[in-house]
Formats: sequence, structure tokens, C-alpha cells
Amino acid sequence: MLKLIVSFDKSYLEYHVSIFMGEDGFNIWADEYRVEERMEQLLLMHNSQVVCILKLGKKSEIGHAVLARLEEIRKQDDAPQVGADSSPA
Repeated sequence: MLKLIVSFDKSYLEYHVSIFMGEDGFNIWADEYRVEERMEQLLLMHNSQVVCILKLGKKSEIGHAVLARLEEIRKQDDAPQVGADSSPA
């Protein structure tokens, strides 16, 4: 069974990815990510160094699930906050 948790820590400006497969799992901290379409890879990076590579091929549900959640977080972060004053100060 696959369990996936992806969050964004605003105080450290980094993503936290936890992937559990059964009783085994691992954690990844990254401050940016990049998709290498030609190689079908999702690169998770910290301080401009690649810390994890996830496959994005047809059978790689983990890579696609992580990418979908990262994109969702990014879109929420880019969206203006509800009730925020967008007029210039």
C-alpha cells in the first residue's frame, strides 16, 4: 500500500515529501523541483543539488502523484490570499 504526504513549509521555503510503501518509507526535503520531460523524470532539488529523482513514465504512479501535489501547492501559493488587499501601498 502506498501512502504519500507532500507539504510546503513556508518558514523554510521548502517542500517535504514523505513516501511510505508498506512499513518502509523515506522523507525528502527540497526547495525546488523540475520536470525533465525527455528523460521522464521529476527532479527534487535542495540548494540547487538533486536530492531525489522520481520516474514519470507510464507505470510510475509515485512520480505522477508527487508532481500533481507539488503543482497543486505551487498554484495555491501563487494565488492571492482570500481577503488580502491587492492594491499598491
